[in-house]
Amino acid sequence: MENPFTHEKIEENMNVNVEIVLDASGSMVKKIGDKTMMEIAKESIKQVLSEMPANAKVGIRVFGHKGDNTASKKDESCGSNELIYPIGDLNVEGIEKALEPIQPTGWTSIAKSIEYGVEDLKALDGEKTLNILYIITDGIETCGGNPVEIAKQLKGENANIVLGIIGFNVDANQNRLLKQITDAAGGYYSSVNDADKLTGELYRINELAFSDYKWEVLNDNLITRVKGMHNEILTFNKIAYGNKGISEKVDLSTAILYGGISKNDPKFAGLYVALGKVSKRLSELSEERKNKIDAIFEEEYNKRKKESEEYIAYLESRKGEMVAYVPSTSRVSPRSAYYTGTSNKGGTREDAKKDSEKIKAEKEAAKQ
Repeated sequence: MENPFTHEKIEENMNVNVEIVLDASGSMVKKIGDKTMMEIAKESIKQVLSEMPANAKVGIRVFGHKGDNTASKKDESCGSNELIYPIGDLNVEGIEKALEPIQPTGWTSIAKSIEYGVEDLKALDGEKTLNILYIITDGIETCGGNPVEIAKQLKGENANIVLGIIGFNVDANQNRLLKQITDAAGGYYSSVNDADKLTGELYRINELAFSDYKWEVLNDNLITRVKGMHNEILTFNKIAYGNKGISEKVDLSTAILYGGISKNDPKFAGLYVALGKVSKRLSELSEERKNKIDAIFEEEYNKRKKESEEYIAYLESRKGEMVAYVPSTSRVSPRSAYYTGTSNKGGTREDAKKDSEKIKAEKEAAKQ
């Protein structure tokens, strides 16, 4: 395979350099369930790295792990942006050991993390190399830097670096500001609020690392394949989340029923007259809540559908061009190379089944 512009041979299996930057600011001590956010992040990193391709070189940078989050210790904390495990051959145990003593304590320096991370990766840059910089943070810049401007510089330099940021348990304002950073760099942003979602988003690193860049004419066949994957994801979300409103209403109706008075069943709480004013009002409120949930889902679904349609229209406008694309290795899509195992790099259907059973078992254990 060759680049149609330079006519040079393309190495499909690129060298991969990954730097993961972990926020060790004081707020990462907050708990989700019975674990701190820092503990969850460390476990997710370990799990994802254990499935990275063997040719990947990985490093870990942390920030905010010195000083504390008081004003008197701010300078010390903001100055603690450290490559605790230099980018090198993948060594999960070595990385785990380097992360072990890191505890959440200080302030948040995202701008320096991007600046220093880019420097780390550029030092290793070479031909046929994919550089990935991923930041896990639970907040926005608090050290006086301007991460958006730094991100713009990254894009302006046309550096061969993919920037990703995962907002971990962030609020709406933090979510908006973090997304501005990746938008400025032409990168990728997502927000998560639990361990499973964090691990799932980190798997995007694997997706990039496992992928083969390929050149192909943008024709009807390729556009149809992209459209098919979009439709599968939209359908999956509609099936998975479209009935949340009615599901909750059924649960609430059961609770309302058992809250009433019953002479024959001791399981009833006896808080109000069955089918009386209180019961009817609770049912009305339950219906109102269901309608609100349905409306929110429909609005978000239509937004995603419109975005998909606009993207497909954009591809249609470029039909006939020679384009580079990355075949999906998503575990969600049955068309992907990872799920079918046809790439000989990712998992098989049996692997996907095992992953699903493992996550289910962990969730059940957490309930006990």
